Amino acid sequence: MSDYEPIACAAYDVFEIAIMRGQWLFARWKDDRGDEHAGRIRPVDLRIFERAEHLLARNEDGVEIALRLDRIVSAVAET
Repeated sequence: MSDYEPIACAAYDVFEIAIMRGQWLFARWKDDRGDEHAGRIRPVDLRIFERAEHLLARNEDGVEIALRLDRIVSAVAET
């Protein structure tokens, strides 16, 4: 059984819109150990694996990262 907690639809919409627009987000998230990270990311796709929803994104260096949606603390679209 997974400990994943589904996120609000409005938060999910932010990620879908950013993917469609190729938009950068400034995000804060926690890793598997609970350590907090922050940075600019460009969302690429939303996927389900390991029984949890994940945002696939690229950081400013072009490295692909997978963030579990319920561990994203905040995400703000850059204008």
